[in-house]
Amino acid sequence: MPVTDFRAGADSSQAQLFFVKETNWGQVPAGPPKLDTARITSESLTLNKTTQRSNEVSAGRKIRNRILTAFEVGGDIGFELSLDTPGAGGLADLFDGALFGSWTADLAIGPEAIDVSAVDNSFTDVPAAGAFAAVQAGQWIKTAGFADPANNGIFQVTSKPSADKVIVDAGLVSEIGGGDETVNGRMLRDGTTAHSYVFELLFGGLATPQHLAFLGNMFASLAMSFETDAIVTGTLSVLGKDMNDPSAGSVGDGSPNPAAAGDVVNTVTDVGFIREAGATPSVFIRALDFTLDNGLRVQRAIGNGPGAAGIGLGDADVTGRLAAYFIDGALIARYKAHTPTQIDWRVTDAAGNALVITLPRVRLSSFGAPIGGPNQDVEQAFDFEAEVDPATNATIQFDYFAA
Repeated sequence: MPVTDFRAGADSSQAQLFFVKETNWGQVPAGPPKLDTARITSESLTLNKTTQRSNEVSAGRKIRNRILTAFEVGGDIGFELSLDTPGAGGLADLFDGALFGSWTADLAIGPEAIDVSAVDNSFTDVPAAGAFAAVQAGQWIKTAGFADPANNGIFQVTSKPSADKVIVDAGLVSEIGGGDETVNGRMLRDGTTAHSYVFELLFGGLATPQHLAFLGNMFASLAMSFETDAIVTGTLSVLGKDMNDPSAGSVGDGSPNPAAAGDVVNTVTDVGFIREAGATPSVFIRALDFTLDNGLRVQRAIGNGPGAAGIGLGDADVTGRLAAYFIDGALIARYKAHTPTQIDWRVTDAAGNALVITLPRVRLSSFGAPIGGPNQDVEQAFDFEAEVDPATNATIQFDYFAA
């Protein structure tokens, strides 16, 4: 018979994080709800508590009391990037919470006849039934089914003259649509649409597994790191309302959805391109990191108890770092002139799912190219700061394409 009762406590190798979006802030959805399984590398969710000592004077040098004055949920969720379909219970369903936006519906145009013109690099819907009505300037689209391979791919829409015509930022080849052409794409931009979550930790492997639920969670920040020869990693930082007591039962229905199964992506084989100002830079990029800080703050009220009465939403402040080998001074000139630029890059997993991350308007804010010593590569490193793009009203944009 197998041995029992050998553990002193729970193992991280048998722990799991689940989540579900809330309908009402700080409340478990009715149902009970079916939870989704999060893919994480670490978590540090906790209930942070604030106390205040009594200042009553005591002749015996005694502190009479320590009063609970406030608490809030906080912590980080670490992840490795996988390209999950929005709505499938993966990272994409956390990214919309981090951007305070909503994924658009898939364009799902075609199969139908779509003409291509090399004169203005445009796609035109032949049925003229408004197929491109939902497309927005600045959005990326994925085209397929065209006879000329140059017309199949992922392109950024620069303008939309009509609901039947879009112009893209690439050199197309003229052809007459044969009726098999398709256009797809889903987009997420930073905005003011709030999403909050219940996060539940399961500590398995115990005689009685324990569940710990955190309520009213919103994302204070999202950070992602693209480093040479590495898995793409990220961190979601949480600010929330409350924590339930540990329980043998889940706040969900007891049968959570399994974790999404897509491969984790890396910078060696999965980053298709990095562009600056709409073109491949003349330098080799070594690292690209960004952080979206939502400026969240806890709102408190007299008589509301120690938990938050609400969460205030600040600006979407995107900052980051770009490091490249020193070859020429093109980026340095842009830094010195304080000229705004666009940075975008595409990640594609082994199955062919793709994610394009776009920072449509950034300014390089600091520069250095130090010589650290002998036998070292000279690197030019820039910090950057994003601002709203007047053409798209976006500070950061994600575009997703299914394989």
